[in-house]
Amino acid sequence: MSEINHKRGDTFHYVATLPDTIDLAGATAKCQVRTVAGAPIDDIDVELRPNKTLTLRKQITTHWPIGPAALDVQFTLANGDVVSTDTVSMQIKRDVTL
Repeated sequence: MSEINHKRGDTFHYVATLPDTIDLAGATAKCQVRTVAGAPIDDIDVELRPNKTLTLRKQITTHWPIGPAALDVQFTLANGDVVSTDTVSMQIKRDVTL
C-alpha cells in the first residue's frame, strides 16, 4: 500500500496481503483514517484472515472530507507488542455521480 484514491460516498473496500515477517496469530487489528493534520475522520473495519490477507472496509463515507488523508493499520500481537503498517496516503475525491 502506498497511495489510495477514494471517492467520498462510495464504500471503502481495500484488500492487501501482508508479508510473513510478523507472526499475526492471535493478533487484533484496528485502522483509522485521519486528516494529514491528524484529526480523526473515521474508524475502518479490519478483517485479518489466516492467510495474511487484510481487508479494510467502511460502508458509509459520505461525511469524509474532500482532500488528503492518511491511514495505517495497528496490530496488537498475542504477546502484547504493538506494531503498525507504514502510513498510507489517501486522496478523498468528490464523487461526480450522486
